[in-house]
Amino acid sequence: MAIKWNDDQLHAMNDQGRSILVSAAAGSGKTAVLSNRILNRLKDQDHPVDVDEFLVLTYTRAAAAEMKERIHKLISEEIEHQPENEHLRRQLSLINNAQISTIDSFCTQVLRNYFHLINLDPAFRIGEEAELLLLEEEALAEILEEKYTEKDERFLHFMEAYAPNKKELPVEKMIKDLYKFSQSHPYPEQYLKQCADNFNITDKEKLSKQEWMKFVDAITKSYIEGALEELQEAIVLASDPCGPNKYLENLNAEYDAILKIKDEKDYFERVQRFEQVEFHNLPRITKKDEVDEGLKERVKALREDVKKKIKEKIKDYAISAEEEVAALKVCKEYADELIHLTMQYAKRFFEKKQEKNILDFSDVEHLALKVLRNEQGHHEITDAARELSQNYVEIMVDEYQDSNYVQEAILTAIARTDEQGIAVNMFMVGDIKQSIYRFRMARPELFAEKYSRFTLEESKEQKILLKQNYRSRDEVVDTTNCIFEAIMHADLGKVEYDKSARLVRGSQFVLPEHEKDFKSEILLVDPNEQEGNIKEEDSRLEARMIATRIQQMVGTLKITDADTKELRPAKYRDIVLLSRSLRNSTEIIEELEDYGIPVKCVQKQGLLDSREVRLILNLLSVIDNRRQDIALASVLYSPIVGLSEQELAMIRIADQEETFYEAVFAYAKEGEDENLREKLKSFLQLLDEYTRKCEYLSLRELIEEIYSSTGYLNYAAMLPAGEQRKANLLLLVEKAAAYEKEGYKSLYRFIHYLSELKKNKVNIDEADLGEIEEDVVTLMTIHKSKGLEFPIVFVCNMGRKINTQDEKGSLLMHADYGIGMNMIDVERRVKADTLMKKALADAVHNDNHGEEMRVLYVALTRAKDKLVMTGVYKKCEEMLEHQQYNATPSYYSRYKAACYLDWVIPVLNGKDHLVDITVYDPNRLESRSRVVEKRGNVLRIINKPFDEKVKEEIERRLLWKYPYEKEMVLPTKVSVSELKHLDIEKAVEENEQPPRMEYAQEISKRQEYYVPSFIKETQEAPEGALYGTAVHRFMELFDFTSEYADGDEHDENWKRQRSRYLEQCKEEFVKSGRMLQEDADRLILSRLESFFDSEACARMHKAAQKGLLFKEKPFVMGIEAGEVESFPNIGHVDSKELVLMQGIIDVYWEEEDYVVLLDYKTDYVESKEDLIKKYFGQLDNYKKALERTLAKPVKEKILYSFCLEKEISLDEA
Repeated sequence: MAIKWNDDQLHAMNDQGRSILVSAAAGSGKTAVLSNRILNRLKDQDHPVDVDEFLVLTYTRAAAAEMKERIHKLISEEIEHQPENEHLRRQLSLINNAQISTIDSFCTQVLRNYFHLINLDPAFRIGEEAELLLLEEEALAEILEEKYTEKDERFLHFMEAYAPNKKELPVEKMIKDLYKFSQSHPYPEQYLKQCADNFNITDKEKLSKQEWMKFVDAITKSYIEGALEELQEAIVLASDPCGPNKYLENLNAEYDAILKIKDEKDYFERVQRFEQVEFHNLPRITKKDEVDEGLKERVKALREDVKKKIKEKIKDYAISAEEEVAALKVCKEYADELIHLTMQYAKRFFEKKQEKNILDFSDVEHLALKVLRNEQGHHEITDAARELSQNYVEIMVDEYQDSNYVQEAILTAIARTDEQGIAVNMFMVGDIKQSIYRFRMARPELFAEKYSRFTLEESKEQKILLKQNYRSRDEVVDTTNCIFEAIMHADLGKVEYDKSARLVRGSQFVLPEHEKDFKSEILLVDPNEQEGNIKEEDSRLEARMIATRIQQMVGTLKITDADTKELRPAKYRDIVLLSRSLRNSTEIIEELEDYGIPVKCVQKQGLLDSREVRLILNLLSVIDNRRQDIALASVLYSPIVGLSEQELAMIRIADQEETFYEAVFAYAKEGEDENLREKLKSFLQLLDEYTRKCEYLSLRELIEEIYSSTGYLNYAAMLPAGEQRKANLLLLVEKAAAYEKEGYKSLYRFIHYLSELKKNKVNIDEADLGEIEEDVVTLMTIHKSKGLEFPIVFVCNMGRKINTQDEKGSLLMHADYGIGMNMIDVERRVKADTLMKKALADAVHNDNHGEEMRVLYVALTRAKDKLVMTGVYKKCEEMLEHQQYNATPSYYSRYKAACYLDWVIPVLNGKDHLVDITVYDPNRLESRSRVVEKRGNVLRIINKPFDEKVKEEIERRLLWKYPYEKEMVLPTKVSVSELKHLDIEKAVEENEQPPRMEYAQEISKRQEYYVPSFIKETQEAPEGALYGTAVHRFMELFDFTSEYADGDEHDENWKRQRSRYLEQCKEEFVKSGRMLQEDADRLILSRLESFFDSEACARMHKAAQKGLLFKEKPFVMGIEAGEVESFPNIGHVDSKELVLMQGIIDVYWEEEDYVVLLDYKTDYVESKEDLIKKYFGQLDNYKKALERTLAKPVKEKILYSFCLEKEISLDEA
């Protein structure tokens, strides 16, 4: 079915002859628009072009590959409709060479083609991140060493100020940070010199003209306006008939005082006058005043917020112009030296890269710019740029909001221009609201500047708005719009979420089964509400809350199927957990798995952060230096050694003075616990062996030896995600080999090198095993989710504090305002923040918060059907009760937000038609151990159900039990003996008596025989049971056709002959190997003779003579479970489920047209009633089996007791 494009999409796909900026909202189909624009140009018969005449730049290699695949598919589909079109057919052969790549790949190609213009070796390669880090360290160390050697006074003075106690790390960080920051500018040296000039301020007039000073002026005005707005709101509330009227005098006075200051034009005069603003104590309000408590508290909160604005921000800027000029004069000397060091470092670092003929990505971009623009003057374009510009009919840039100034300078150099110098073949697609790569020096201002300059009307520079969201339901769209209309404005982050930025739903969805199914949710838990002394970590509480909600959703909530577009029950794979970072991913995964929820973490987790690699690195550290306590304890606690927490404590308790290694060494010699002592001895011997092997093994061989000798590689492979773990361990071997290949050999240097990588946040990705389709919940970062979509999205950790590290430190950097430094007077030992540095801190804070808003926007717009926001939020019940819906939070309230919830809660609280807010009781969120123990039990978690009917439905579902739960544990097969033992146990419980002594002694005094000890230790049967076995075996082997089995009365002489015959039978059975001697010795002849005198024996004799006597006959039959009175361990089960019953019938015979059944019993009983209680059920089962098998009725069931020496008819019982 053909796609129905909207008008804006059609414009974006077809308009030509101008530069176009497409502002594409989340889910608006921008990638489809871009690829179809190329197809339409290829199909244009009036102006035919080839696919390799486009330059298409994407943000990642994966996106470039996907774009090529899309275009190839579109061309192929079009050829099916136009098979005769030779032009289109040719495009299939050209697509592989089409310029669809990242900006870095394009720049690399420019350098390969024009290397001669800048004297570059064309055989260069892109250096590995770790390799480049080593060169960075070497270059910086050399520069500082040379400076110390030169004893340059300005350098030494700078080091004394910023590297106290000769600790160089702070200075090294300043140089590296400033170098990397400068690389985001087209001409780094020029930018650094401008930063130095910013400190060349000699008077108030020059100070007031600084860009950062204008920012300070504007931001203080914003604080003042915000304070007046809040005081005005407080005055309105206090004027209410039920409001705190007594506060009005104070509020009006404070409002008037601030209003008088507002219009002061001179910044320094304005902030100085704030010293005169006073906030007197508010009058006391009593119950007699009949004031609404909520109004009173709201007024006090507003006034307190105003006081904070004045005290924390405006008064903080209260410094005279003379003081600031003097402070900047002191800073200038330091700034000059820092910039000088940075420029020297940049030069030395580049020289070291040239020695190895390697470049980093920043070099590639700057060298490409050098090819395309002149370095001097106004940076006019070169002949090479003009030549390249003729190659491309159009330059398309995807994710344009993430471009930086260097990339912009490159692209504008190769763009075609008209006579006024305006680019006419640029097609830029992006969404400034999704610019989330500021940490990679992205400059969304580039997009913002064009957005304000380009027109919606047809012109040489035109913008097209794609507002329709084809991804999400109304519930997601409305929630997103509500939040960002309130918080996202140009004053914080330079993005205005106005009418043109609003999302508009573009797709129709199947209606939900229940009205609230897709309503957005906020789940909160307050860690302060935990009871008891032991408090759970915030991340675990939140993870349990999430796990509880997932359990309620999966299989119950119906979401839209991506293929059929119909509703279907949600699966685990429909759910994604998005987080700003994954530093608590381990806790989240553990908690979800313990709730029975399968989960996978999709992240480029550092190889060095994976648990299995960390352990091996710790072991290597211990091999290199045994006195590293943390690493040593980690190895001892690991599966390699296997000590428990208690054993580690025993080692430390035994020696609390020395290092942990010495305590381990001492315990291995003289420790009390022998088992622990031996473990430690073995480990220390292993360490000695590794230390010796370090002398001749390479790093690769040493690690392989560790894997081999400990078996840890195979162990890791057997753990969950074992393939990934094993691949990571093998990748570590590869990294060690690559490190040695560069000429570095020592174990110490390898460990130090890896620690430096980690310290500098250089990421070595885990081994890549490719994508595997699984029904699991996915956990990933928000950045990783960009460009993706999911039916159900949980935005997690919204209560976690926003990172503000960029706003702190001795050096602050801002793209527009330069650098800010502390004023340090070494002689007077004075250190203070300059107004300039405070301004930069605020500017960086503004930019950071703007970026965080955009990150939040990306997270919320990933959801298709259901959006759930979660977080740990202290005092959330109180805040929800007192904090009313605020459609327009002030600049200051947005500025001071510490976490995402500080933005979202004030906006959504009270908006019941948009979102359900649920507060979970932390004491009812089960701990891991209890969930593992009680999985499947009802977990009562929600503190305040929002609806009684919903509560009843939740309880009904949670309390529902599987009706066939017992049948799940029904045995497929049961023996008659097992059921017999249950009957015996029941009979014994009812009438428990000790065996008659003479009978027990008679059995046990049978001849002792030898049993090997290895059998005795494992299986020693009671003597009574052995006696029963012997009797049954004799009766099975005896020939009942013998005259001595006729059962008639005879004289004593005949009976003596029978006795001799029975003895002869025993001997014959043993001699022929059919009976064990020890079993024959157990037989009691007198009791056998009693049986042969019985009427039952006579009947058996007659049946045997006719061939109708059958002994030891096995059977198997199927019966309904409900027919069994009781099963072992589970009791009676009322079910028609079929169970197999098996057993062996001692003896039965046929008489006329019926069957007689007999069973031998040798156990002790007091009376025949005891015997009947024990074995009635067993013989009843035998009866059923015979009747089914023989199709004849069993007329009699007989027990013969060798204890009572009588036969017992069960039919008479």
